[in-house]
Amino acid sequence: MPPIRGRPHLTRNRPDPLDFQRPRPPRFGTMVKGTELGLRFKATYRSPTPEFMCEPGPSIHRPIDPRPPPIRLSDMECIKSLGAGAAGEVLLVRMRRATHPLDKPGSLFAIKYFTRKAARNAEQHNTTEKDCERSVLAELPWNPFVAGVVDAFRDKLNLYLLMELAPCGTLRSVIQKRAPLDSSTTAFYFSNLVAGISFLQERDLLHRDLKPENILVGADGYLVIADFGTAAREGDETDWVLVGSPAYMAPELVSNDGQSEITYAAVDWWSAGVILFEMLTRKLPFHGTEHDCQQQAASGRIPWRKDVKMGKHLKSLISGLLTVDACKRLGYITWEEVKNHEWLKQVKWSSIEERKYLAPLVPKEPHVAETWHANPLPDQKKLPGLNVLIPPPYLSYNDCFPPKQGSKSEPKHPAE
Repeated sequence: MPPIRGRPHLTRNRPDPLDFQRPRPPRFGTMVKGTELGLRFKATYRSPTPEFMCEPGPSIHRPIDPRPPPIRLSDMECIKSLGAGAAGEVLLVRMRRATHPLDKPGSLFAIKYFTRKAARNAEQHNTTEKDCERSVLAELPWNPFVAGVVDAFRDKLNLYLLMELAPCGTLRSVIQKRAPLDSSTTAFYFSNLVAGISFLQERDLLHRDLKPENILVGADGYLVIADFGTAAREGDETDWVLVGSPAYMAPELVSNDGQSEITYAAVDWWSAGVILFEMLTRKLPFHGTEHDCQQQAASGRIPWRKDVKMGKHLKSLISGLLTVDACKRLGYITWEEVKNHEWLKQVKWSSIEERKYLAPLVPKEPHVAETWHANPLPDQKKLPGLNVLIPPPYLSYNDCFPPKQGSKSEPKHPAE
């Protein structure tokens, strides 16, 4: 507003017209009522300009999360039993949630479950192995040669661990059906195993129970290492004696006399050497009772078979992996010792890690979700948080075809 012109003695005390609609600021002449008058003025003050009027602010909307909600146990259904392990049973589950655009109903996973009572009993005997597999896999980045963990669940009876699915059986089934394997097929499978072990060794992690039953076959024919229930790091204060399977156990795991934690760094390479020998000959180098296996492994003598031809480079690789002295074993210093061996010089490791090689045995059987149930499904009462789906009659489990005594082969479909 322009100033009011006039004589000073006439305009000195003339009030501003805009001040009639708002209270005048207090004059702090008195110290007693200054604070009260100031608060009163602040509460009733209104700016004369429209852009600063006290109008309702713009409506604020919460941003929408583009990610789907977390997976719950009720979002899946159990469709098959894949088998039982040392710690619990493994089931095949299928995703059925379709409420989000990113949901993929029909996706298949493997879920391992065990009772809470069994977990408490195991914790009483060894507190360091509590949630060992889940904690180990949660710290690892994803790798195509390791079966990773997806999520963990629980209900009032059980603990669950959701895993990646490798649907084409185990290396044990390949050995039983195809062994003895030729040199090129054995080199492919062994290079898969070396890639997985080297990935673990780079992170100071030892599996400690490598055997064909714990090595799965993926849909593309590549191998995947699974079952990390006994895994440990080199410096962990845990039990290192008699850990693993006797036929694949390194000699330093039999007794800790004269051993130190440093010598345990090559236990997986010993198991890899036993698996390599078994793929080539269909026989174990050390067999018999647990005591017999330990005595044969400690002797350092490898029973070479005359009916299986092995070149000097292949024998050198097996001898280096099955060296009794852990400090002299191939792979003890670094995994590059194994990768750079003369027998594996034709392997292009970048193509193996990127899975560019065509697997020699690509499974052609029907998918595991479409085959006969070789194991009965668990009772619904035992899985209160997971829905058990009843299979069709022609695929449901029955005991009409029991496995033969002494045979480890998997049961076949009734129609075969």
